[in-house]
Parts: sequence; C-alpha cells; structure tokens
Amino acid sequence: MLAEPCLFGDYKTVGLPEPPAEPGLRLYEDLGSYEAVKPLWEHLLGGYNAKQKPMQLIFFEDALEHLTRIERTLRLPQASERGGK
Repeated sequence: MLAEPCLFGDYKTVGLPEPPAEPGLRLYEDLGSYEAVKPLWEHLLGGYNAKQKPMQLIFFEDALEHLTRIERTLRLPQASERGGK
C-alpha cells in the first residue's frame, strides 16, 4: 500500500550542504510528506533568488506535486542524448 502523498523523485539531496556519499548519485525514492519536500524547494528557491531577480512563491501541496512531476520530466534524457533527432 502506498503512502499519501505519493511523492517520488531524485532531488532529495540536491543543493544540500552535505553531498551524498557518492557524488552524482541521485536515488529515485519516496520523498515522504509535503512537509519533507517543502524545505528542499524553499532552499532551491533561495539559491535562485540570490542570483536572479527574486521570486516570491508559496509552495502549497498541489504546487509541490507539480514541481515533483516537472523535475522528473526535466531529468529524462533528451532526444539528442538518446541518439535521436
């Protein structure tokens, strides 16, 4: 039985001060609850805001689900990486 919410991704360690044991290793895993992923996105937004014009975003539950899907889609190999056109 799957837990609610069903949030899976490979970004749990991205942007954290301590890198994973194996650099470049990003495990696709259950990310847990909204409360567990919200600080990750807030940290990433803070990094963006430090370099770019700041965005004021609110990470409500639906937004966190959509961001998780978008991140998974963007991490898929592109056609040029797969040898396609």
